[in-house]
Amino acid sequence: MKRFFFYILLLHLIITGTFFFSIQQTQAVSISPVKQTIIIDAGGTGTVPLFVTNDTNSPLMIMPNADAFTLRENDQTILWNQPDPAVYWVELPKVTDNILPGETRQINFSISIPEHTPPGAHYLGLFAEQTDGAGQIHVKNRVGSLLFLHVAGTVSESITLSQIETPSFIWWGDTQIDFTLTNTGNIHVFPTFHVIHTSFGKQTEEIKDGHDYSPLLAVAQQTETLFFPLTWNDVGKHTVAIDITYGATQKHLTRTVTFWYIPIPIILGSIIILLFILWIIIKKRPKLVA
Repeated sequence: MKRFFFYILLLHLIITGTFFFSIQQTQAVSISPVKQTIIIDAGGTGTVPLFVTNDTNSPLMIMPNADAFTLRENDQTILWNQPDPAVYWVELPKVTDNILPGETRQINFSISIPEHTPPGAHYLGLFAEQTDGAGQIHVKNRVGSLLFLHVAGTVSESITLSQIETPSFIWWGDTQIDFTLTNTGNIHVFPTFHVIHTSFGKQTEEIKDGHDYSPLLAVAQQTETLFFPLTWNDVGKHTVAIDITYGATQKHLTRTVTFWYIPIPIILGSIIILLFILWIIIKKRPKLVA
């Protein structure tokens, strides 16, 4: 069983290697690698290297630093300064000075996991910040590596779908379905969406592969929006089946949403026709003779 969970975690680490975003680098200092993953047992320690290159024509002084991040749920932008205890597990190296122009220097970050720490993923940035030696940091020259820190143990993959928002009746124009995914597991996942839209027997399918986008981090939320253009040919009942596949074991989460598209001109036209028919009926009724 332990080997099974290890393979699941290893698969996630391989997938993470395709993680598309990275910390933006500047011309003064460059670092490598831009993404790293490490697995450490509770109570254990590990070392993460960072290779810093001076791309200027002058010697540089570098101050190492660490920070935690998450992703903003609506656009998946990286948000720093997150409250993660893993930041305090990182032992920062001493200030590295006199890095000569063109020189690459290795900086080692030591990570110590406290005893009895539960299994799970933590998301950190390991930074090399240019300093002048007097404590002043050149913010524009802060570069770093994204670190996916995994505390070894049983992998839990679980997401929930909530807050599905769409009107039951659409009176004009296009519509959309908004919903929120929450990762309640202890590792990030890449949800894949299979959407089947049915209207009057006409069926369209759309697949959104999660590996083409940023992951849903552990204990984080992600907002998704499905757009549906509507024309005069789409009047009537619409059914949208959403099938979400995620995790190394390919778990499924499904929901079905129904809405009606009835444009206002059709409603007004129907009212006018009914009033006209009513007028004809009233007009043809025989008049009562006193």
